[in-house]
Formats: sequence, C-alpha cells, structure tokens
Amino acid sequence: MKPLFESKTILDANAVNSYGIDNQVLMENASLSLAKAIKKQALKRGLKSVLFCIGSGDNGADGLASARILDSISSLDIYIYNLLAPKSKLCILQNERTKKLGLKHVDSFIEADILVDCIFGTGFKPRNLNEAKDSKLDIKTALTLEESQTTISNFALEFNKKVAYKIACDCPSMLGSEQALKVNLTIAMGALSLNLYESKSKDYVGKIKVAPLGLKREKYESKSPYFVLEKSDLKLPSRKIQNVNKGSFGHVCVVSGEFKGASLLSAKAALTMGAALVSTLGYDASGSFPTLMYSQTLPPHANVLVLGPGLGRSNTLKHEALLKGALDKGLKVVLDADMLYLPSLWKILDTYKDASIVLTPHPKELFSMLKSPFSSLEKLLENMHKVASSLTKEYPHVGFILKGTNSIIANEGMLYINPLGHASLAKGGSGDVLSGLVGGLLAQGYSIKDASLTASLAHALASKTKNAYSFNPLKLIKNIGKLESKLRA
Repeated sequence: MKPLFESKTILDANAVNSYGIDNQVLMENASLSLAKAIKKQALKRGLKSVLFCIGSGDNGADGLASARILDSISSLDIYIYNLLAPKSKLCILQNERTKKLGLKHVDSFIEADILVDCIFGTGFKPRNLNEAKDSKLDIKTALTLEESQTTISNFALEFNKKVAYKIACDCPSMLGSEQALKVNLTIAMGALSLNLYESKSKDYVGKIKVAPLGLKREKYESKSPYFVLEKSDLKLPSRKIQNVNKGSFGHVCVVSGEFKGASLLSAKAALTMGAALVSTLGYDASGSFPTLMYSQTLPPHANVLVLGPGLGRSNTLKHEALLKGALDKGLKVVLDADMLYLPSLWKILDTYKDASIVLTPHPKELFSMLKSPFSSLEKLLENMHKVASSLTKEYPHVGFILKGTNSIIANEGMLYINPLGHASLAKGGSGDVLSGLVGGLLAQGYSIKDASLTASLAHALASKTKNAYSFNPLKLIKNIGKLESKLRA
C-alpha cells in the first residue's frame, strides 16, 4: 500500500526546509520525470507531436519546464499553448525560458498526437460569478473570473473530444467537477494525492504513476492516515501447518430471511474463503448445498455471525435480539444490507465497544444510517472520505467497508482505498459475497482490519472479466477460489 495526501504543499515545504532542496530543483526533477514519461509513451505508440496545455500557476510551470527538457532529449515536435497567461513567479520564469530557447508557442488548440494537461493540477478551485461577488471581489475581477471559466469550459469540451493520447501533470485539471479533463495517464509529482482515488475520479485519471523529485520517496512523504491498496496487499489464508482440523478454521453462521438467495451467496463465499464450517440459520439449504449446514438456533460453536443479506425488515426486534445475543457470547459480527437500517444500530455500536464488528454499507445504506446533514445522496458521495474519517475516529473498534467505485475501508483511525474493483460488481448479490468473505476471514482469526482489507481486495481482484455485463456473484465466488494461483502466476 502507498500513502495518500490531501495536500502536498507541506511535503514540498519539508523538502525545502529539511533538505535544502528549493522549489526550482523540485520542479526541474518533476519536469524531467514528466518529459521522460511523455517520451516513453511516444516511442511505445509511434507518436510524433506533443501539445502542452499550460495554465497560469506552478502546474503550468511544470509543463513549460517539461517541454523545454523534452525538446532536449527527443526529436518530437513540441508545441506550447498558454490557455491562461502566466501569473506565478515560476510560471513566468519558465515561460520566458521556453521563448528564449525558441520553443513553438501557438495561439490556439492545435491537433497533436499527445496532449499534456498542465493547467491546474491539484490547485483547481471552482468559482462562479455569484461566489466571486459574495467574496467581495470587485465586479471587474468577478467578470474576469467568469470569462476565464467560460474559456476553460470550452477548452475542456474540446480536450475531451480530441482523439489523442492524453497525459495529466500531477492531476487531471478540474478533477471532481463536471468539466474535468479525461486522460490516459496521470503523472503524480512526488507522491499520490487523495483526490486521484475518489470514486468519481476513476473514469478520468487513467493509469497513475509517481514522478520522483530527486529524493527518496520515503524522505519526501510524511505520515498520513490515508492509503491506497495494491494487489500485493492481498493476504490470503494459509494452510501450511498440517496438524490442524476443521475446528482450527472457524464456524460462520449466516442468517437467512425473506430473500434466501442473498444469504446463500454469503454462506458460499465464507466457505470459499476458508471457513471450516458454515451454517445457515432460518433456511435449510443442505439439500441443495451439502457443503452448508443448517441450524434453527445460533450454533453453539459458531464464532462469527453474518447478519443482513436478504434478511428483510419485518422481524426487526427478533434480529436485534439475535445480534445482541451473539455479541454477548463474544461472536464476531458482520452486518450488511437490512441490518444497517436497524434504528438501534449506533446505540449497539456504542454499547459493545470491545466487540469485533464489521459494517459493509453501500452509499444508499450509509446515507440512511447517518441520518446525515447531507441534503442528498450526491452530497454524501462528494464527502465520502470525510465521512469515513469521522466514522473511524468515533468508532475505532468497528470496521467499515464503504462500498463504491473505489471502496473505502476505515478502521482504527485509518482509511484504506481500494481502487481495483471492476464495473462487473455492479450487480445484485456482489455485496452479499463481500459480507461472506469478511465473515470467513474473521472466523480464521483475521483482525477486523486485515479481514476487511483482504476481503475487499479479493472481491475486487476476482471481479476482473472481459464480459462485465454477464458477470454474476456465482462467477465471482468461483474466481475468488482461483485467486492464489492467479497471483502466483
């Protein structure tokens, strides 16, 4: 896993203050990395021309320096388009250097094989005319801002329509807005920004690579509560020790309710992930699935309860009593689906602070759980990282898997973002499989954090398919059983 940062300003300042590496040196190293990445893609794809689209700040300065360096290390045709007039000191300086060296500046958005977005980076702050007036800017300045936004909006539309290989310097410009530029490759400068891994960013950032800045990455980076997960973080169950029996790997009880299929998917997932015994409570599936057991009451030797998939909301008091009974007996608990609408949920989490509990809500369930100050589900989605941070600070003993395009795992004050999921998971039953995976891992002794991370990663990695439309939870479970051999290959 790699750390993520809300802002890299403090990292740049630390490089200057702690190591005496000034901003120009950092910029030169960043620009060299960007130039090398552009050259690599050009050679790989047989491309001949590059257009640098330049903004007015230091992201534009990075692009100008990169254009200068690329001119010296390649035979590519290089063009510079100043979308906005240079304003920062470094942007003005780098712009002057390119002109003195005779690099080609163009007055319009011309055709090129490679387009390089160096307009805003992470410095984009959307504003409209009314906001400008409210901030007490004079009307002339406010109108200038609106004119700039019109220019940028028109540019964004044209940029996204162009058939070219597109690279973003540090971050696609206007990421998070409706005008965001869509690229094939993002070259993050020095470290990874948190906003690159928001769910709404996934269709815009392309592949993400980190550009070195002339010092070791661990020297540049500082401590962070945010991390992005990688394939290598998957820690599947091991059966290397041979002197074991079925009692060594736990017993999961999955409660069935109104919709039996959901609980069966969850139970099969728990079994596939390594739980030695899996029982269904409320529905006898043993006739169809002899690998599953059936019990009318909570099995005496169960150590994990999965409650929620397909449960329905007609027996709330009964299910609440079952949950409390399991917690009183020391069982680990996975709560999903209908149990996330339980009115007493937060009170139970407050009461059982020594219990092992994992919640796996999708956005709609989370919105209902929070009874939040957000006026809509869309507003919640815009603030998912803040919500996740708040939840894990208030309930550090609980594991939260906030399902989404890029799922967020929150536990013990830390956030882990899983960007590896596939659109094939957007199908009923996928979440039920996830809850079963978590249960199966908890049964085998995984911690809340490790069970949540491993389940989420396995779920995501098993979702890769060529035919996303035809993918289903049964194929997902089958693929999970093949993960270890695939990763070794």
